[in-house]
Amino acid sequence: MNGEHNGRILKATLPSEERLKSIKFIEELFKRGSSYFLHPFKIVYLADKKDNSAPPKILVSVPKKVLKGQSTETF
Repeated sequence: MNGEHNGRILKATLPSEERLKSIKFIEELFKRGSSYFLHPFKIVYLADKKDNSAPPKILVSVPKKVLKGQSTETF
């Protein structure tokens, strides 16, 4: 999601250490993780009790299907 501030385009990105990229960990997340639904999002998480010093990591997945009431306009 990009925005504009003082004529400059801003990128909404995460630092590399906060991105969830490991296929092995993603599979573990969906197998062992807990989840809840907060419309229109499904939040899946797995608490790592071994390493409290590491920053939390995030993975964002967006369906191709248009959600009900959502604009079909692309950005």
